Amino acid sequence: MLAIDTRYEGLRTMPRRAEMRIAVTTRTLGAPDQHVRGIATIHQLDRQVRFEMDTAIVENVGMAATDCRVTSAGHLVWVMDGTRLNIRYEPPAAADSPEASKPPEAGQGLQAGQHQQPMEMRADFGRLPPELGLRFRDPMGEPELGREFLNHPFTLRDGVLDGRAVKVLRSMSDVVFSRNSRAEVAFWVDPDSLLILRAVYDGVFTQSDDGKERAIATEMELSYRLGDPLPDRVFALDVGPDARDITDIIAREGRAALGMLP
Repeated sequence: MLAIDTRYEGLRTMPRRAEMRIAVTTRTLGAPDQHVRGIATIHQLDRQVRFEMDTAIVENVGMAATDCRVTSAGHLVWVMDGTRLNIRYEPPAAADSPEASKPPEAGQGLQAGQHQQPMEMRADFGRLPPELGLRFRDPMGEPELGREFLNHPFTLRDGVLDGRAVKVLRSMSDVVFSRNSRAEVAFWVDPDSLLILRAVYDGVFTQSDDGKERAIATEMELSYRLGDPLPDRVFALDVGPDARDITDIIAREGRAALGMLP
């Protein structure tokens, strides 16, 4: 795990782009399971990050393919420079979804109710504990790994992913990320580049406002392009003066506030 961390630390000054496919299933007692899928593009240079994702709600999962319904849940983009985080959500066009879905609202992760208006949010990392701010530093499957990973025992074995040899690291017990969040974690790692190609979190999140415990399973698949020139103004995202300040919510809920569980 330390070798993977060192590899990502060495990439910090290199422009890089990742494509990420993410699937999140949330299970709550007394409520139907919620399934959200997303495709994200991530640009990064040092502490500057742009995360842009189209999301969809999937219904009737596990039934016949003809019964499965996929509904757009809108477009989410956030940009941070290491000290400030700006977020914008755009609902799906009416043509795509007659009942536009709510964005990943603070404290609810990627799960959604109904919302048909654009939304802007912001956070000031200068007001957060340093360790929490670092957890937002790199969304590419937890590169520059946090102390929760580096201090936790993992098993190591050989594996195969899409026909290629990989190393599989699996936590020996739940990794505790915060007082609200813990998960069993597994990484599929390229043994040559030491880049994370797949990450799976199977955990529990307890929301502060209602005390409900949610079982959340997250799967991510990643591919990387290293050293490519970045688009002009890729790290620019201005939000209006009425943007909701969610600094305190992030301090309370951590990464879950943006659907970045655990």
